[in-house]
Amino acid sequence: MKLPNAENARVEEQKIVGYLLCESHPDGAGKAEFFSKFGFRAEEWHVLAEELKKHGQRYSVRNCVESGHGTRYIIDGEIETPTGVRRFGRFGS
Repeated sequence: MKLPNAENARVEEQKIVGYLLCESHPDGAGKAEFFSKFGFRAEEWHVLAEELKKHGQRYSVRNCVESGHGTRYIIDGEIETPTGVRRFGRFGS
């Protein structure tokens, strides 16, 4: 299954800067450490946002999980990073 409405996906600045690349966020610090190893930076948040959107359009959904924030779609695949293409395993949206 493909990500529903993948062509209309949005990844907001706050989601990237305030969570995925925020080293002081209680839940996002580990993610920030992970993404920074591959050259993603909060100052250039749009780079990660674009790669996550492309990821959702290229690859199929592996699993769906209901959470307090709605449905999370788990997608495996590669994204291009500032340091090169890497296979990360899974991303949830």
